[in-house]
Amino acid sequence: MDNLQEVLRSSFDDLDLIIEGGESNRPGMARAAQFLDDVKSLPKSILVAGTHGNLLTLLLKLLDDSHGLRTIDGDDQS
Repeated sequence: MDNLQEVLRSSFDDLDLIIEGGESNRPGMARAAQFLDDVKSLPKSILVAGTHGNLLTLLLKLLDDSHGLRTIDGDDQS
């Protein structure tokens, strides 16, 4: 995809944007929220989880709406 950065930026501006062959960011955020709820119900112990940058950024966005494409790019300066 030649315009990946532009498409990613659009997907964070419009959480319901669906890219052909994929899904919008909103269902990803819902899965991230469910993951947090599931983790909170576990007994206190050490947990290791892995994910890709986009889903991690959506998880962070749930906690702090200022996160978005700049978080993925490593440009989180305000």
